[in-house]
Amino acid sequence: LVDRFLRPFFEAIYVTPLSEQCSATFEFLLRTLADGRACLPRRGLRAVPEQLAEGLHVCRPSAVAGSAGTAMLHLCSPVAEVRRDGVRLGSTTGEEPVEIGR
Repeated sequence: LVDRFLRPFFEAIYVTPLSEQCSATFEFLLRTLADGRACLPRRGLRAVPEQLAEGLHVCRPSAVAGSAGTAMLHLCSPVAEVRRDGVRLGSTTGEEPVEIGR
């Protein structure tokens, strides 16, 4: 039961081996599952990132940041700097860096 179901199940949730997780995180997850409010989308776990991505505007590394209030997902973009209030994306094409934050 442990090796055939529980270990693969929790490793899929964590996306890392259980040996790399702290016990507090495991206990939190176990309590959440035992509480009975956890559920899966009808289409399975594949639907979770799809649901999170709904409403995001995807732009390529060469695209300019959107207007205020527009959520954007920058793919294949190197991060030049991480700050408390946002990030500055670098450029691989020689264009100006993109500022993302508050």
